[in-house]
Amino acid sequence: MPTIVKYTDRQPSANRYPQQIISPPQAGACCFSDMEELGNHQADGRWVYQYRRCRQCGYTVRVILREIPDAALVANLRETLAHVFTRDVPDRHLGASKTPKGARTRADSEGERWRTRKRHAGRTSAT
Repeated sequence: MPTIVKYTDRQPSANRYPQQIISPPQAGACCFSDMEELGNHQADGRWVYQYRRCRQCGYTVRVILREIPDAALVANLRETLAHVFTRDVPDRHLGASKTPKGARTRADSEGERWRTRKRHAGRTSAT
């Protein structure tokens, strides 16, 4: 990512934005509170950035504001997420039951056990 900022202490700081900015090589104490934004946001590759310059000493930096998402990567991720949390459950209403005819299911066994318990619960032991 090429930059228009030239860091040097041999020339005085100068703001010739958007062609060139001459900046001191190190930030001063004033830079943390007195920075101004230069120009509009710019995009380069996958990044959106903007230049900021100290009003007092002229120190300039390029600030990365955000990353531009990769369209192909986002599309692939959306497709993956659309299918990752779905369950492949057979539809029993359409006759797609995997239980062979005459076989007993767990629900049948539990229902029979409940009916047997209910019948025996009414009886008392005579011993």
